[in-house]
Amino acid sequence: TEVINWEEIKALQLAFFKSGVPHIDVPQDHAFFATMYKFASKHKIKHILTKTESANGQAWNNLTAELTSIQAEWKLIGRANAKENDKAWTEFRALCDSFFEKKKAFFHVMHEKLSEIKAQKQDLIAKVNAVKDSTDWQKTGLVIIKIQDAWKKIPHAGGDETKLFNNFRAACNHFFDA
Repeated sequence: TEVINWEEIKALQLAFFKSGVPHIDVPQDHAFFATMYKFASKHKIKHILTKTESANGQAWNNLTAELTSIQAEWKLIGRANAKENDKAWTEFRALCDSFFEKKKAFFHVMHEKLSEIKAQKQDLIAKVNAVKDSTDWQKTGLVIIKIQDAWKKIPHAGGDETKLFNNFRAACNHFFDA
């Protein structure tokens, strides 16, 4: 009879069984790479957040597009291990929330400024409408010219600018065409 070393046979049998399972380390590799990609995504968002400090309206729109593409990547990456995934998701979500809160605050301030500008221009339109039917050509002409100069000094009113300007121009033309 032949004596068999059980430890050697056990190791050989284990190696045989493992060789029959294709890609046994793939789940661990996937979790590792998912964790790394999620870490990189968080740092991309942190980089985007640093850009928001000096962003204007168009830059905010570009940064939003960049952030939504990172969010789409995040969904495609898949899960890391449960503990790391929950922690990474919490941090990722907090960074995204921070970005969108800053964006909301920026556009709130921007809308307030545009509302003030719009009100100033509507006030000038009202002033021209108040004097446009006057027959004191010399005095009224100088008043309207001063109002036109004031109009030029007021910044652009955003999406309502064309409508406001057309109303202002019509009121001025009513006087000068008379």
